[in-house]
Amino acid sequence: MKRIILSIVGLLAVFYVSAQKDPKAKEVLDKASTTFQSYATIEADFTYLLENRQTKTSENQNGKIKIKGDKYQIDLGSIVQYFDG
Repeated sequence: MKRIILSIVGLLAVFYVSAQKDPKAKEVLDKASTTFQSYATIEADFTYLLENRQTKTSENQNGKIKIKGDKYQIDLGSIVQYFDG
């Protein structure tokens, strides 16, 4: 999972840098990527927004993700998902 996230961050960084052509932006993104890769464990809180435009309803759900190596845990309150590699 960590590799997937790093790949996504790297891909977004490439697109962002390509679009911006700003050396300072590349430097900031490279530094952020290096810092992210140096962590043994990553934990983040997030909010998931589900929007149904047909019924004009929306629902927010808070969650947590913990990543360590190839293992992760996603906690959505009523649902907890584990992946052990």
